[in-house]
Amino acid sequence: MSLFTFVQIRVFPFLQRHLFFLQLSLTLIGLSWIFILPRNEIIDRLHVSESALLPGQVNTYFENRYSKTVSSSLTAANTWSHLDASVGTNTMYDDLEQIFTAMGLPTQKQNYSINIPGSEFNGSNFITTLRAPRGDATESLLLCVPWKDHIGQYNEAGVALAISLLKYFQGWSLWSKDIILVIFDDPVYGPSSFLTSYFDQTTPYISYTPLKIRSGSIQAGLSLELVTTENNSDVLEVLYQATNGQLPNLDLFNTISRIFMQHFNYPLRLQGYDFHANSGSSYTSRLKSLWMGMLTQAVSNVTSAHALFPQYRIDMLTLRMKVKDPFSFDMFRFGQAIESTFRSLNNLLEHLHQSFFFYFILDHLHFISIGNYMPSILILAASFMLGAYRHWINHEKKIDLWRPFSFWLFSIFCTIAAYYLVSSSTKITVFIFLYLMLTFIGIIFSTFMTSEDAELVLSYDLMSKSLFISVVSTLNFSLSFVVAILLVPLQFISFRFNRRLSLLFAVLTYFSTFIFLCSLSKILNGPLVPFWLWAKEYELFNSWLMPSVFMILVLPEIIFSVTSFFSLWNEPSVKTKTKTL
Repeated sequence: MSLFTFVQIRVFPFLQRHLFFLQLSLTLIGLSWIFILPRNEIIDRLHVSESALLPGQVNTYFENRYSKTVSSSLTAANTWSHLDASVGTNTMYDDLEQIFTAMGLPTQKQNYSINIPGSEFNGSNFITTLRAPRGDATESLLLCVPWKDHIGQYNEAGVALAISLLKYFQGWSLWSKDIILVIFDDPVYGPSSFLTSYFDQTTPYISYTPLKIRSGSIQAGLSLELVTTENNSDVLEVLYQATNGQLPNLDLFNTISRIFMQHFNYPLRLQGYDFHANSGSSYTSRLKSLWMGMLTQAVSNVTSAHALFPQYRIDMLTLRMKVKDPFSFDMFRFGQAIESTFRSLNNLLEHLHQSFFFYFILDHLHFISIGNYMPSILILAASFMLGAYRHWINHEKKIDLWRPFSFWLFSIFCTIAAYYLVSSSTKITVFIFLYLMLTFIGIIFSTFMTSEDAELVLSYDLMSKSLFISVVSTLNFSLSFVVAILLVPLQFISFRFNRRLSLLFAVLTYFSTFIFLCSLSKILNGPLVPFWLWAKEYELFNSWLMPSVFMILVLPEIIFSVTSFFSLWNEPSVKTKTKTL
């Protein structure tokens, strides 16, 4: 007997008889894969792949002799923060224009207006550029400084340091790239309007003053948030997740980590956990860091300036530190670290591309690459496809396949239409109305569907879930994995055995949407109904992945779980069918 014949006669029939157990095995393997990733045998050590960067290999000269510049900048920033409540940023921008004009640098105040349904915001950005003495204005580096962070804390030390550094940088002729300094009055709307105008894009929701100051292609950049708080901290928090789960090139983080930790002895905070230069990490701490990184990437909430830049092929990080008193903060130590970073980025011959764009950073020394974590979601997607096949092979050959397909397709359209009807509201009553409306649609469908129709609808649904989860995983692995976990009960609904357990799975699937929104609310510390937030971020920041996944993968399960529940409830005899598990 040939191998092909053996597989066809023996193996395939055996697998077909035990599809349920094979599906269960794949699900358990896919879910448990995540717990293997933080092990020492799997993780990779962080290293700089772009040899041109040479992080920390230069002498820095931003020293105490520049204390007069730093002191005057801090005094000015402190004055601007006291005047902000009465005159806004007008006085600050006027003073900045005088400072940089006296240095011979071009300046511009860019006004912008944000207008979307339910929200209106007027603001302004300040832009200046240090032209490279050894460059031809074809490449540039970006230094962003939000005047306030996302919760309204002033960034006095960050603005003062940016002014002092640009004055210091002007005295050196080694720069081969222009250095663009942008000061935003808002850490989210400001970068959005700046990028829209810099790349000559048009949107009906953002109106802005055209930029007169331009430079070449922006290679990379940093955003500084040295916010004034009641508590002082010497720990540098690095934020790197961007919209739609995008990430900057790993070499940018490697450069920051090596310079700030090894050369200037700053502890690093990643995903809420602190790491020191000479400290290691345990399996438990790496696992917690992985989970927090996955949750942050899955949500992809826009709260810092860096989050909008990767979609324009600009590698960007936010460096955040809490400063109790800007006048006692060690500006020279931090400034030297920034100087060393910009000196490294100045060495680049092209965009960062040698290292990874898909990764999870576990600590200051280790990360997980895409080749190690992708099998988990692909195995889960395969289990969904097996579930679809398990339901498919049980249908009668004479049944009209277009009938259940029409039910499935119409359910998707109803879900998308219902979502758009409530997308401009944050009220819980609207969400309850949406839930009840989709439940009512599911009940109506179930009255016209036989158990065979419901089983085929479930087959179509699982098949689409498998395909969408696989596609989304290439864009945002964390989001696809979280959604796959929520949809696990759906794939174990069975019309062939154990009716009570299948009814329980249908109920769990029905509440998966509510669980999904509650989890988001906990992570974001925001409203339970984030529809309006998603609509705003979609229109302004091109953050389309989360609402798309919610509409296509999560929300339709209200209808499908209801149709499955009532089909199981009204057809008790289906448990006697034993064609296949």
